[in-house]
Amino acid sequence: MDTTQSLGVRGTPIDDGFRYLKECLSAIGGREALHLPLAYLGYLAVSALDGICTGLILLLGGMEANPIAAAVLTHYGFHGMVLFKFTIVAFVIVICEQIVRYQPKTAKGVMYLAVFTTSVPVVLALVEFYFYATTWLLGWQC
Repeated sequence: MDTTQSLGVRGTPIDDGFRYLKECLSAIGGREALHLPLAYLGYLAVSALDGICTGLILLLGGMEANPIAAAVLTHYGFHGMVLFKFTIVAFVIVICEQIVRYQPKTAKGVMYLAVFTTSVPVVLALVEFYFYATTWLLGWQC
């Protein structure tokens, strides 16, 4: 069953929009969807959390632990560092989309590794925030 039939929109402007979108997507590679959308979404979410945690750490007077990101931060500021990190995210997703055509298991492994390695600093930052908050709260009460 066609997507437009299941939505009950055949013969409407929405139907034309779906058809146009399919034509555009097929023109740029013959595929209509990403192969690992949930993995990409997870990677994007963890990367966003990494950016948020990094921003909070910098606001609290901390420093960027990644030496390459720290150099980008020094030369281009916080916005440049965020752009740098999300350029890496886009690069990993594009590479996985290329790998998945020939080696689907390898692409999944790459995404799992990317999510794991990006989540490690996020977990460490959350632990750091916990200890910072408890120390601050205990200092507040004394």
